[in-house]
Amino acid sequence: MDSLASTLPSSSPHSGSDASVEASQKETTDSESSSLDVPLLAPFQLFDNFSPFVTCKQNFDSLLVPLDHVSRLPSDTYYVDNGPPVSAGKKSDRFPPTDQEYNPNRILLRTHCTAHQRDLIDAGIEAAVWTAEVIRRDEIDRLHYPVFHQTDGFRLFSEKQLQQLEYEHQLLLKAVSKFAGDHNDASRDETIDGNKQIGGDDVGTKALEAWIRGSPCLTQANPFLNNPVTVHLQLTLERLLKHLLGSSVRMKWDYETAFPFTAPSVELYVAKDMVSAAAGEGAGGTDERDLSEEWIEVLGAGEIRPEILQDRQLLSPRVAPDTEGRCEVANMGNAPSANSSDHRYRGWAFGLGLERLCMHLFGIEDIRLFWSKDPRFSEQFADGGVRRFVPFSNMPPVYKDISFWVNETTNGTVTESEAVSIAAEKVSQQQQVGFSPSIKGCGQADAGRQNSCAAWEREQRRETFSEMSFYELCRESGGDLVESVKLVDSFVHPKTRRLSRCYRLTYRAIDRTLTHEEVNAIQEEVYRRTGQMFDVELR
Repeated sequence: MDSLASTLPSSSPHSGSDASVEASQKETTDSESSSLDVPLLAPFQLFDNFSPFVTCKQNFDSLLVPLDHVSRLPSDTYYVDNGPPVSAGKKSDRFPPTDQEYNPNRILLRTHCTAHQRDLIDAGIEAAVWTAEVIRRDEIDRLHYPVFHQTDGFRLFSEKQLQQLEYEHQLLLKAVSKFAGDHNDASRDETIDGNKQIGGDDVGTKALEAWIRGSPCLTQANPFLNNPVTVHLQLTLERLLKHLLGSSVRMKWDYETAFPFTAPSVELYVAKDMVSAAAGEGAGGTDERDLSEEWIEVLGAGEIRPEILQDRQLLSPRVAPDTEGRCEVANMGNAPSANSSDHRYRGWAFGLGLERLCMHLFGIEDIRLFWSKDPRFSEQFADGGVRRFVPFSNMPPVYKDISFWVNETTNGTVTESEAVSIAAEKVSQQQQVGFSPSIKGCGQADAGRQNSCAAWEREQRRETFSEMSFYELCRESGGDLVESVKLVDSFVHPKTRRLSRCYRLTYRAIDRTLTHEEVNAIQEEVYRRTGQMFDVELR
């Protein structure tokens, strides 16, 4: 892994996005403290050459993701190899897997850039920023794409740096107590007019007051205001966002969030109107109306859990060698108990979604445009300038529906015992009609019986219905011509108790008008593959 000076990974869809890494390096390396003559922030090391193939240990275990977390499901994650064998010739899809079934070295495509965090920490790196593509199974609409880009970063503080950070944090809290809050507070105005200052002249004091009032995190609404590491993280990210989006950008923090690998955890929202006036800056809290109507979440962050930082140069605390030298999973995703006072280091981490940020920065409404080779799109940003995107077309959509019954009254899911029972029942039914489901039996039967046997075997290979897998099937069939897939109707039959689902596929090309003949061919492919892949009855 080579440290880079100021470049963004070549995997980014557009080079104009390099502002995120450059800004983070500039904003952090320029910050040094003179009070104890120790650089508070060492230069961030930048990386862009991480392989997208990682192990379960890297992607989940090293970050304390529980074994039964939904992100581990094959319906959400692209696993490169099959799961471990349960018995000869059989594979298990049990979730969560048992101790004997779980393989921490199973290969997958990373679902977040944080998968590389523990490796960097164990390598002795104390500050890093990296950007890479992330691959996930996801829904299909204008805001979601199976591949997107994230910029991740972390910063660790040694014992000496923590002492300095705590000292400066106490000075900050004193300033916040004087200046933060209601602009009409007469006592604060009197304090300023009376030159009762926290150092510096009156001009410097007013500048300090303006900075505190303009920070969304420096308010009593912040439940982590007394945590020096978390506040340092928040102030760093606020500076980064102002560097990227302009000093007038409006921001809000959401404290009602949680991640397995950080505690406490926070999310940062920015106003959808990026070019609005600075009215509203400094509001510290969030409410449901704000987040749903006016704000968009752009990053998640938090203080790194102490379990991740302990024994930095050793193996992950979640994997320990057994008596024969092999590695066994400890607690299999459950965070071990740890006391932060037992560790020399504390630190913070963040993850920033680049496409989502750019969509709202430039006014881009369809994420597929980032992958378009249409020069009418790319030429608008060729000079690296920040400007609103000018739409160059609005092609008409074509709508197609597909509906089906989900078999076995499972609503799309089956337990292991139910699966065994269903399989046994089907074997019994096939034996009653006079042929064996074995390959040998097929070879000895006549042509009609061979066809029946082949159909039976295809039936056994069909999966229980999974919405994420269905989305992937639609995207594989239609590519980027599929703009969205939405569930438009669902009901349970009162007698059979079977679940009916109806999905509407919206087809629209970015650069041309689609014909019904072209769309019909894709829809027929979706229809055929759905019947072959899933245990459903097409309607």
